[in-house]
Amino acid sequence: MTGGNDRYGSGMPQISPLAHIESTARIAADVVIEAGAWIGPDVELQRGAVVQSGAAVGRGWAAGRAGATVVGAGCIIGSGAVIYHDVTLADGVKIWHNAVIRHHVEIGRGTSIGSLSCIEHHTTIGAECSVHGLCQIGDYSTVGDAVFIGPGFLSVSDLRLDYRRPQLHETYRGVTIKRGARVGGRVLAYPGSVVGVETVVGAGSAIRGELLDGVVYLGDPIRAVRKVRPDERWPEA
Repeated sequence: MTGGNDRYGSGMPQISPLAHIESTARIAADVVIEAGAWIGPDVELQRGAVVQSGAAVGRGWAAGRAGATVVGAGCIIGSGAVIYHDVTLADGVKIWHNAVIRHHVEIGRGTSIGSLSCIEHHTTIGAECSVHGLCQIGDYSTVGDAVFIGPGFLSVSDLRLDYRRPQLHETYRGVTIKRGARVGGRVLAYPGSVVGVETVVGAGSAIRGELLDGVVYLGDPIRAVRKVRPDERWPEA
């Protein structure tokens, strides 16, 4: 069975009678849907996916303005997690307990999103990433492959704090975290920040502007400390 969920292997979906599933959802073999889960319209659950109790997949759907939500083979959606519409999760993605994935998000193969984290809308996260718990990745952000993000990370994208003030509105600017970067816990990233390839950011730092590739940074104001050594790099970099 794809995805390695060893306790589920009957070849037939295992669906609790206490789960809610809309008629246009598509459920593949070996899928497990636990009691209290909610599966919305135009949701596709691929082979071996698990949706735990109280999770919701496809929230915010409305006829004519919401696209499909795809949960890849072997994905796990933890209890209490909420996945909005227009989301694509590649094979083996894990969305842990009470995390929120907003609409128009793509998450790559094997990536893990920790409990109580929020991935805001129009964001792309690459493959084999580890986003720990209590993180918020702001809208219009891009995260490359093999990125580590420690607990409590916060990125913001609203330049003008323009809530309900259209006269202040500017284009939001998400953050970019490039391939193999490692960002420590409780880091704050300001709108439009860029973290370079294989760059390391120490815990508690504040990121403004662009950080160069392959450099260790820390502090607020942030400063370069040294270059990343070859033995510290991602093996496939």
